Amino acid sequence: MPKAKVSILGAFVTDLACRTDRTAKWGETILGNSFKLGPGGKGSNQAVAAARLEADVGLITKIGKDAFGEMAKRFYVEQGMSVAHIYEDPDETSATATIIIDEKTNENSIIVVQGACANLTIEEVEAAQTDIGSADIFLTQLELPLAPTVRGIELAHAAGVPIILNPAPALPVPPEVLAKVDYLTPNETEAVTLVGKESLDQFRSIEQLADELLAFGVRNVPRIDAALREAYRVLKPGSRFLCLEFSTVEMPGLDRIYDLFSFKVIPPLGRMVTGDAESYQYLVESIRKFPKPPIFADMIREAGFSRVKYELLSGGIVALHSGWRL
Repeated sequence: MPKAKVSILGAFVTDLACRTDRTAKWGETILGNSFKLGPGGKGSNQAVAAARLEADVGLITKIGKDAFGEMAKRFYVEQGMSVAHIYEDPDETSATATIIIDEKTNENSIIVVQGACANLTIEEVEAAQTDIGSADIFLTQLELPLAPTVRGIELAHAAGVPIILNPAPALPVPPEVLAKVDYLTPNETEAVTLVGKESLDQFRSIEQLADELLAFGVRNVPRIDAALREAYRVLKPGSRFLCLEFSTVEMPGLDRIYDLFSFKVIPPLGRMVTGDAESYQYLVESIRKFPKPPIFADMIREAGFSRVKYELLSGGIVALHSGWRL
């Protein structure tokens, strides 16, 4: 059986970890208990984990032309990974994370210097287009500059490669980029940032935060059935579930006009207004892939809702679905 091919865009960071009995004050020198140096970075760690699970892994990153960079390349070769798209910056150091760990409290402080990682370019990501497009899955984070990260997502999406985004560290991501992501794996802090808020305290509950993430659109949820079950779980008994989604136009004549407008007008209009036609092309394509109203109504019932019905509006361009949590 051939190995699964995984393309990962992420950072290599050399971890410099020192354990102490307490944190030093400014201007103070204290003795540490132990020191450990090793490869790190979310993208690098994920790539190594996939390689150890016997996947065919290619990591796209940038390192310095220094001892830490040489350590990275040797380490990846030992793990059986491709180093074809590990770029070198002769003018920058490799990224480092200096970690001070208090052994009594297990609290830590970390200073990250991005170094060469901060200089990864869109062109370097595009040079890996063949590897990205031939992968079984594309995985990335927000450790690298946003522009090349977004370009990697665009290339994978255009090739039909499933995309996993681990949105760490917590940074705002444009909704049109999130629309291209198949699997999103935020923690609480990252989820709060993605919906444009500052604190979990701004939500009544973690379920409300999840609802706001789902508000990006049910069709952008990789598992619609799971999203509907979660909606059923968080609603109180006696509550009504409403979902307005694009539907399938069946009115003779209008269907042809609607298709012509969707595919020939909306993407060029998006390019003219925002400079981005791909997101609008994805929009019209995702609408066509969404379950037809009778099928979606059955999915709502299977999630546990009662008295499920739907109403076609505007000639079937949209459908309003409803169900009750009894």
